[in-house]
Amino acid sequence: MINMNIEDLKLELITLQKLDTENALKENITNKSTWLNKCLNNDKDEIAESIIEVADRYNVEALSLAKMFDETMLYRVLKRLNMNKKLNKGKI
Repeated sequence: MINMNIEDLKLELITLQKLDTENALKENITNKSTWLNKCLNNDKDEIAESIIEVADRYNVEALSLAKMFDETMLYRVLKRLNMNKKLNKGKI
């Protein structure tokens, strides 16, 4: 059962990596740092949100999963987590 979950998690991560690359290429961006800056400057980052959701589903740390994705995803996920914290504080 655990092996199947690990394989499923790897497949989801690979799918998100491919989608993120496709999104960058659609924007004519081939440089990771340029893509990172664009993502950090956007209010919405569906791939980073998806990393957080996948981490929740598989009960793993979102930042650990972000590191597995690639070195730039860590910053994108951190931004999302911080934004989510601010939103949750406003609901209290």
